[in-house]
Amino acid sequence: MITVLRKLIYTFITVMLLASCSSLDCPMNSHVYATYGFYVDDDMPVSLNGHLSVNVSRMDGNDTTLLNKESGAHSIRLPMSFQNPVDKLNFLLELEDGTVITDVVSVEKTNDPHFESVECGANYFHTLTKVSCTNNFIDSVVIKYNKVNLDATKEHVYIYLKH
Repeated sequence: MITVLRKLIYTFITVMLLASCSSLDCPMNSHVYATYGFYVDDDMPVSLNGHLSVNVSRMDGNDTTLLNKESGAHSIRLPMSFQNPVDKLNFLLELEDGTVITDVVSVEKTNDPHFESVECGANYFHTLTKVSCTNNFIDSVVIKYNKVNLDATKEHVYIYLKH
């Protein structure tokens, strides 16, 4: 009886080892997002007063909404294009009285293909090279961490708001 149980345990361990060798370590989320934080002059994080929407104009002339009426945001994560060298993000801030203030944030970047394996497919990582903005409710934008990849712990761009 012990010999049969021992053979069964060895067989189970062998099967588990073979299965673990063939498993893939593809990332669960293959989308690459840049994180934008909102700040005031002295690098103090601040929450937005109002509802924030962000859209982007596509190459075919249509708009795509990336964020719709986020309330009280202190940071946001937005996907990046992998075809365009510049992403132009339209930030629309709707105040409590219904007034909508619009700013455009332009993000210049490189689009670097990242390949892990045939089974996982390709991703695009990015290096931020320059950011600029119009100045209606945004005072300025600054790159704080220029490498955009699957690491969601980094805040890439600081958006300084007007008082």
